[in-house]
Amino acid sequence: RELEIYYDENDNTNSLIRAGTFGRGLWESTLYEPTPPDPNQSKDLVFTDVRTDKMTVNWTNGTGDKRILKINTVNTFTPPADGTDPAANTVYGGGEQVVFNGDNGPVTITSLSPSTTYFFRVYDYTGSGASTIYNTAPGINNPKSQKTYCKPDYTNGDVGTHIKRFILNQIDNISGASSYSDFTDISSAVLPDSTYDVSFEMSYNQERINIWIDWNDNQEFEQSEKLLSDFVAPANTLSTTQITMPSTANYGNHILRIRASWSAGAGPCSTESWGETEDYTVIAKDKITWTGDFSTDWFNATNWNVGKLPTIDYEVIIPNTANQPEIGAGQTANAKKITAESGAGLIINGILNLTN
Repeated sequence: RELEIYYDENDNTNSLIRAGTFGRGLWESTLYEPTPPDPNQSKDLVFTDVRTDKMTVNWTNGTGDKRILKINTVNTFTPPADGTDPAANTVYGGGEQVVFNGDNGPVTITSLSPSTTYFFRVYDYTGSGASTIYNTAPGINNPKSQKTYCKPDYTNGDVGTHIKRFILNQIDNISGASSYSDFTDISSAVLPDSTYDVSFEMSYNQERINIWIDWNDNQEFEQSEKLLSDFVAPANTLSTTQITMPSTANYGNHILRIRASWSAGAGPCSTESWGETEDYTVIAKDKITWTGDFSTDWFNATNWNVGKLPTIDYEVIIPNTANQPEIGAGQTANAKKITAESGAGLIINGILNLTN
């Protein structure tokens, strides 16, 4: 006979007891009997704006007057004691910590570590002061965990070998020396199943450029999400190549990582000798929006947010802009349908084909 107990200190739901006897096989059972979710507790935690060092957390409120949010690096939380009112700090300092105490989310937590899974739990409460009573039962999707993005490194640090300029459709960013830069507040709309020019200028000697986009938003830059491999970009001159957005790209916001390195074969998270890594945001669109940034010409791709002309497969949105679109005489434009916002206009002297 043999008896084995496995205890997972990071997540007690994985703890097991196993027993085996000769000729009778193996018997296994969990050591943890989970408390069923309370429908009155806050529920459905969601995570947005996840980066290497921060993330935003929101949830659906329960029936309590207010609530606290706790964070930890393991799925273990000490229930708050009735009659207490813990102070909250959104700057994470390690261990179990209250990061929110109030009415409604969301809340952004900073000073997180890269490539780390964090657990979060919301506790509703009623009353105040000595009369505070907490609901310590779990909720639906509460607690819940989220991982941060990795932060690649370079053994030679910030020595001026960096990406001086990066261009992709609406992104045109000139930056200084840094081994890693979070430019996710800079974004561009893109269209799935479309090819785009991308341009780079390096600061010192040639570097090899790799690009990934986290299409499934799992905080991993997978090989299937790699759009450019070891493109050689010389120093102090703008060089251009192309990348293609997959037809299966999920609509919405996604993190784009561009990595410059001296050596070939750099991964999205590996440690390299020389170079720089920059993160941006791309927004995959299911509709094409007129911007009129350069003219009134319908057939100028730079007048559209995705940098591409509308086709019969896409709905067109026309806002009220200074430059309203014009289809000239002898020209034929295509779109699935057109939605003109209040005050917007479209001048048609040619032909407009709509499929819806």
